[in-house]
Amino acid sequence: MPCLKQSQTITEQQTSHERQKELSVSLHKFSRLWAGARSRVEKAARVADYMRHNDIVSQAPEFEPLRNSLRRIEYDFHTQEKRIEDLDATTKVLVNLLASFTDTAVAIQETKAANSLAASIRRVALLTFFYLPLQVAAVSLYLCRVPSYVLLIKVIN
Repeated sequence: MPCLKQSQTITEQQTSHERQKELSVSLHKFSRLWAGARSRVEKAARVADYMRHNDIVSQAPEFEPLRNSLRRIEYDFHTQEKRIEDLDATTKVLVNLLASFTDTAVAIQETKAANSLAASIRRVALLTFFYLPLQVAAVSLYLCRVPSYVLLIKVIN
């Protein structure tokens, strides 16, 4: 997945529906990866906690450096857990954002279709209620001015 710099602009190809779908699938895969990573980090933190609270390590004074080291490791694991949770939350936000982009694109297409239908209906209404009555009125005026025997001659010919 290419990373865009601030100076770059997003092209039409990058905003297409197919590209959004690819990004959404990739982000869903990331969500599963975050869950797996979080699980492994939690297990490693539990192992460090278990080692630190082990009877041999917790009671012997010569293991104090090891206990301190395990405490730091445990803290680092908890920090990593929080980072993974933040990344997972960000990934979910991006998935929702892509879904709303897709919904917006669909809404825009529906609006365009509705506008073209409205324009078509307007043209039909204009023909039906303006030009057709004008045409009928013009023919009526023509028929009123021309004597009936002239019309009869035209029909016969």
